[in-house]
Amino acid sequence: MRWALTLALLAVTATAHADDARELFDEGTRAIHEGRHAQAIDLLERSLELGSRPATAFNLMLALELAKRPLRAGAICAELRAGLHGELDESKRAEVSERCAALDAQVPRLLIEPRLLGEPSGPIRLEVDGRLIATLEGAEPMEVPVEPGEHVVRLGSPGAMGESATVEVEVGDHRRVSLTLRGNDPGPDRRRLRLGLGIAGGVVGAAILSGILGAILRSGPGPSSGDLGPAGT
Repeated sequence: MRWALTLALLAVTATAHADDARELFDEGTRAIHEGRHAQAIDLLERSLELGSRPATAFNLMLALELAKRPLRAGAICAELRAGLHGELDESKRAEVSERCAALDAQVPRLLIEPRLLGEPSGPIRLEVDGRLIATLEGAEPMEVPVEPGEHVVRLGSPGAMGESATVEVEVGDHRRVSLTLRGNDPGPDRRRLRLGLGIAGGVVGAAILSGILGAILRSGPGPSSGDLGPAGT
């Protein structure tokens, strides 16, 4: 009896979720037609959380594209193509693949070109809009896809003087961003100290080597002044 009651409650809950998802889907689709793209995105995202359907994901992708958010729209498109929101027939999959390619071409990209001066004392952090994008090992360039609009790019490292830049991009833009990171400069005094230690080390090493060679020559046999033939002859 308890199991039957539990199954009945689950069925009622699933039906309620399906009804709510359908209502949100209809409201979101209507918002797209009326040009209320931000509201459409909110409604369709909530519908998709309640019930994953290809039609809901497709309309969400469309609303994101119309709102000029091609990066997020491309992510939804990739999920659709992979069948994460339900299976697609061949014709629909081909249509979705074409849409994904078109969205990818709309995504702005920042080509970050780091320039290092000095020696960073820790990992190099690349941040976009306050979010860590990557930890770099050196001055290798990196491409970062972003949404259209204004973005703050920052290069930093512990104990180093980083640099930031504000960049505004539009749909399909490709923008180079050069940032300088000033690490720890040893300075002239420390450089002279390193040079002096290197010279002193070389002198000490030469003296030790000379002493070793002298000891070997003194302890070994002297030069021969007679016949080198067999002993006892």
